[in-house]
Amino acid sequence: MNRLLQGDVGSGKTVVAALAATMVNASGAQAAIMAPTSILAEQHYRTFLAILAAEEAFSSLPRSACWLVIPPPPEKEEIRLGLADGSILIVIGTHALLEDPVAFKDLQFVTIDEQHRFGVEQRAVLRSKGTNPHLLVMTATPIRVRSPSPFMATLTFPSWMSCPWPPAHRNLRAYSHRT
Repeated sequence: MNRLLQGDVGSGKTVVAALAATMVNASGAQAAIMAPTSILAEQHYRTFLAILAAEEAFSSLPRSACWLVIPPPPEKEEIRLGLADGSILIVIGTHALLEDPVAFKDLQFVTIDEQHRFGVEQRAVLRSKGTNPHLLVMTATPIRVRSPSPFMATLTFPSWMSCPWPPAHRNLRAYSHRT
């Protein structure tokens, strides 16, 4: 699978990534989620934990999620060892996932959030850490499908998520005030 998932902020892209990662974990394979900033990676980590804890249907699946952003060196080494031996099934991080010491036992699913902030080579480096893993790239930035781009040519199917604005947000107006 090579898929672009485009949707507004809050439309559920992270939920889709978490559920897809869990499905891959059901077979014992690993998933990596890469975000451009440590703040967004931490937000994804917290969302993943909340989703995985709340879903009773997934309670019997083996899983271990970790956040590879700013741990102290000994903890970072433990995470690297867990990824290499397969005991950590989901890792969420930033560019740290691209480092040479990070190796996976069986990486089968890669999610890249805000894909436009990463280069083609960076995406390729993360995918090369597995054996042709499934790729889900997510963005809230509109992408014109008609525009010719090397990135769009690599995708099998683009997907768009749309959700209606909550009632409180439907009639928002912006005003400028001069002082």
